[in-house]
Amino acid sequence: MHIEARLIEKVGDLGKKLHTGRSRNDQVAVDMRLFVKDGLREIRDEIVWLMRAVLDRAESLHDYLMPVIPTPNGPSVTMGHHFACLLLHVQEDRKRLQEAFNRADVMPLGSGALAGSTIPLDREFLRERLGFARLSENSMDAVSDRDFVIDSSFLFP
Repeated sequence: MHIEARLIEKVGDLGKKLHTGRSRNDQVAVDMRLFVKDGLREIRDEIVWLMRAVLDRAESLHDYLMPVIPTPNGPSVTMGHHFACLLLHVQEDRKRLQEAFNRADVMPLGSGALAGSTIPLDREFLRERLGFARLSENSMDAVSDRDFVIDSSFLFP
């Protein structure tokens, strides 16, 4: 409601048409998905930076030995090998992040409160303009689904 009031303040009566063919439910669902996607993109960029840093460290420490615990006379591995292991863990996190992004990358606009819109909308045009990969398949699911938020929150506490 605040967004609608601000829009009316900025553009006048035209702002009252904000909900034409839309409901607050599908608008909130769109906003949540855009917000999650933006956050995941930021994290993705940080992960790429981290992966480069870990790889650089692994390469620079490839000759340095470290003991393997718990045996005092056990084999040794290089620090580079240890950092390469960390890199694999970060790569797995990056895969999970991409999966969460893919689940959030669904455009629900046009789903209405739960049963679609009586006003014909070009959902494909909206999908493209808003930068979503695909359209939601079911209006009830589109406005009630919050699993993508939970999926994203599990990635990084």
